[in-house]
Parts: sequence; structure tokens; C-alpha cells
Amino acid sequence: MKSFALLFFGIAIALFAQPLDMTTPMHGDVVYQENFDKTTTLDGFTLFESKQWKIENGKLIHPITGGTPQLLLPKVTFGQDMAIQADITMLQAANETRWAAIFLRHLEDKPVFTQMPVRYNRLTEIADGIIDTNNRFNWRVYSPAHKPDGKPATATRTHRLEIRGNIARSFIDGKCACIAFLDGSSVHPGRAGFSLSAVQIEIDNIIVEKLPPLSMEEKIAISKLNVSMPFVIAHRGFSEKYPENTLEAVKGALEAGADGVEIDARISKDGVIYCLHDDTLNRTTNGTGPARQKTIAELRELDAGSKFNPKFAGAKIALFEDVVKVVKEKDATVLVDLKEAAAVDGICDILIKHKATRNALLDTGSPAIAKKYRSRIPDANVICITGVPGQRKNDFARNLKANGFDALFAQFQSPFLLNLTDIRLQGLSIFFWTINNPRDVVNAWKMGADGIITDRPTMVRETLDRIAATITDMDFK
Repeated sequence: MKSFALLFFGIAIALFAQPLDMTTPMHGDVVYQENFDKTTTLDGFTLFESKQWKIENGKLIHPITGGTPQLLLPKVTFGQDMAIQADITMLQAANETRWAAIFLRHLEDKPVFTQMPVRYNRLTEIADGIIDTNNRFNWRVYSPAHKPDGKPATATRTHRLEIRGNIARSFIDGKCACIAFLDGSSVHPGRAGFSLSAVQIEIDNIIVEKLPPLSMEEKIAISKLNVSMPFVIAHRGFSEKYPENTLEAVKGALEAGADGVEIDARISKDGVIYCLHDDTLNRTTNGTGPARQKTIAELRELDAGSKFNPKFAGAKIALFEDVVKVVKEKDATVLVDLKEAAAVDGICDILIKHKATRNALLDTGSPAIAKKYRSRIPDANVICITGVPGQRKNDFARNLKANGFDALFAQFQSPFLLNLTDIRLQGLSIFFWTINNPRDVVNAWKMGADGIITDRPTMVRETLDRIAATITDMDFK
């Protein structure tokens, strides 16, 4: 693997790639089209293994035979980033494991290609097809899928295969059936065609299109689907640029591309859950003294923005319910750092009320509170907050699991002395706080961090994008 020093030098790419629409067909320039209404001969086609292909009654047909008969379409279908589509009817099959396939990138002098086989019983695959040195056909399956559509096996279906770069997508009747990543050996130009295995088939309405190559932005987005990247959680919201634990910080973090926000939860004198880190008001507001002695009305009268920056004058201490509403609307995540045990029921009430239990990560260092969370929200994701674990005995992770925790929430240090293999063996995730420089982002990613908590979500997102870009640059060369 290339040195990670490359992540920070000389990578001139666009960051913040938008999510791909992976389920909608992409249409390009039509380079070949045939419905066999006027065509009567197979001039321009290339046949392998069987000469029984023929045009009859406006259809391309082939009877049941052994082996793997193939037909290459005319040479105009030669290309690298292409789509092939056709209406296919499998009338009979030797058995339900037999298949028909459309393919692209076929090389005549070295017969390899990428195909989409669809079995008679509707199993869909994307595979590399290879004729080996003994003239035997075999393939490497990249991705199988089985999506019954309620039609009989002999029904006519529109099959479509698209390949751009190292990603292949298959569609049946316009619906995405399969997505697969191809390795570098599959990225080459070739012709389009059909391959069979002991089926009687009719083919009609063939269309071959030339598609645009993958852009660098798309390559980065694809690499993120193929490579694990940590969850980015903004510490107390976007606390680098906004006053912490305010709605401004929460909204700013999500707009900056964070996957979620971490907030601190407390309960007011009159029982309302609000967001504040310290137990006193002095540092972040224009108030003084213990926060627990104030009603929510008194807390909401305070200015929680001016001490951070005068331009945020008038910002309020956030209500936890308002944070949940924002997070739920954005389909994001809130990591709730519990500061007062008395707030547990109020937190659960709000999450249940807004049907946001799956949008929440709940942290505590107490097994008793973890049990309380579980009793109120059975599907809760509960994280054990541990500080710096240091050297722990081998039963540390096992005890976390036994006490109802799903993950570990630890302060980042490098090297990290806790046995991460033991954490993984117990099925636990690990979240690191508070990471505010690119080097630690890279080190946390190399350790396999599931989540990174940061005051600087934009920096973390850019660094992870650089990691993705470097991997992509390696993968696509």
C-alpha cells in the first residue's frame, strides 16, 4: 500500500462527492439497435461453439444445446463503458440452474468478458466469464441476487447490464437487481453479446449504448461503498465554528457533512431535558452557578452564544427535543452523552415520542443505566464511555458485552493499548474522541474506528475523502 503521506500531498481531486444513485439505469448514446423485424441474416455477428443461432419471426432464437454457445454482436458494440439491454424469454431449460446471459467487454483473441447471467429460476449474478486453456468455460461471481418478481420463469423480461470502470449494475424490467465491484483485470474494452447454458431462448429489442466513464467524484463515492470509513460525529455540534450544544451547532454540523452530532444531556429543575456540558453556567453562558438549580424557562433566557463569538449573541441552550427533531428530519444520528442519571427517562420519552430510537447512540459508564436504557428502549445502541482504557485484562470486552453494551467510547491515543481484536471478537464497535487533526484521523481509520468524534467535522470529512481518493487512485490504475 502506498504511504499515507500521500494523503496530504498532490491529490488534486474534488472532495465531498455526492451520493450516487445506484438504482436507476444510466442511458447514453445508442451505438447499436436491432429488433430483427427487417434483419434476416447474422452478417456481422460472431458465433462461438454453436451455429444454431437464427432469426425467425422477428426474434433472435437458439434451441437447447449443451456447452456454452455465445454470440457476439457487430463490432460497433466494442467499448469499455457500455450498456446492453434486450428483451429475453427463456422458453425451456434443461433444469432450473441453467441460465442465459448478456455480456460486455468480450475479447475475441482472449475470450474473457463480464456478464450478467440470469438463471431459469431467477437467480441473478454478475461474473467474469473465462474460456480457459482447456477450452472449458468458468466464471468468477462478483455478486448474486435473487429477487422474485412473481412472473413465471418463461415470461419475457427486459435485461440490462451497465458497466462503467470497475462497477457493474444489472436491471430486470427497469429495477436494479444486482450491483458489483469488478477488479482491475475486468476493466478493458470489448464487444457485447449473449451467452447460454442449456436454455431455449428468444431475444428481441437489443440496444447497446456508450456510457460516460466514471468521474473522479463517482470513483470516490464508489470507493466509500467498497471501503469501510468511520462515522463522523460532531462534538457538541460543530463546536469549532458554533457555540457548543446549541441548535446552531447541531444544524451547522449536519450541513457540513457530519453523520451525526454528540450532545450533553441534563435535566432542569422542573424536569425538562436540555443540552449543556458543564454543571455550571459560567463558561458558556452569561449565567452563573449550578445549572440544576434553574428551571427550563430560566435556562432559556440565558445567552449561550456571545461568549463563543459576539455574532452568535442570542443563541439559546438547546432543548434535547429540538435536537432530536432536527436529527430525525435529516435522518442523522445523535450521540447522547448523559451528564445526569435523572435525565434517562426524559431522554427515552423524547426518543420514543419522535420515533427516533434508531437515530440515537446512548452513552454511559454505568451498567445499571445501560440496563435502564435497554428496559425502556429494547433496540437501543448503548455505548460504554471509558476514558483512556489503557491496558485491560482479557475479560474487559467480555464484561462490556455481558453488561449490555454495544460499543466502546474511548479517548483516542496512539498507540492504543486496548486489545482491539478482543473488542471485535465480542462484536463491539469502537468510537474515539476527540480527534481534531488529520494524522489522528488517519491513525484512527487504520485502527478500524467505527466512529470519530470531533470538534472539526469538515476536517475529518476532508481527510476521510483523501483516504478514499488515495484508495480509489490505487484501485482504478
